[in-house]
Amino acid sequence: MIFANDDGQTVATASWDRIIKLWTLDGKLISTLKGHTGGVNRVVFSHDGQLVVSSGDDKTLRLWKRDGCGSFEVTFYED
Repeated sequence: MIFANDDGQTVATASWDRIIKLWTLDGKLISTLKGHTGGVNRVVFSHDGQLVVSSGDDKTLRLWKRDGCGSFEVTFYED
């Protein structure tokens, strides 16, 4: 899947391989975000483009810094 930032300059790719990659429009890799233990199904950028939120089949939301240095995880469980 491909997700675009509102700035029109950055895109994210994500899939069942559990990896998110951030790219410039000319194809330069910005960063690789690893941490999900299941497939990634959604990626959203913050308004300033410095943070990325992802959700995955592992029932987590992750908040990432755009440069890939660090993430914060929220885990959801079904009742």
